[in-house]
Amino acid sequence: MSSDSIINDINRALADKERHQIAEKAKSLVFSKYSWENVAQRFEEQMKSWFDK
Repeated sequence: MSSDSIINDINRALADKERHQIAEKAKSLVFSKYSWENVAQRFEEQMKSWFDK
């Protein structure tokens, strides 16, 4: 594997619009699901379920 083939593979991957769209959707999902607010809320709910019994 030469450095030119690696460069070509990277450029091809970066130019692939479908992969870019998939990556953007995945990024949005992760940021919405794992925002500090959502994580803190789930943590609080879990703590309440443990200690409110």
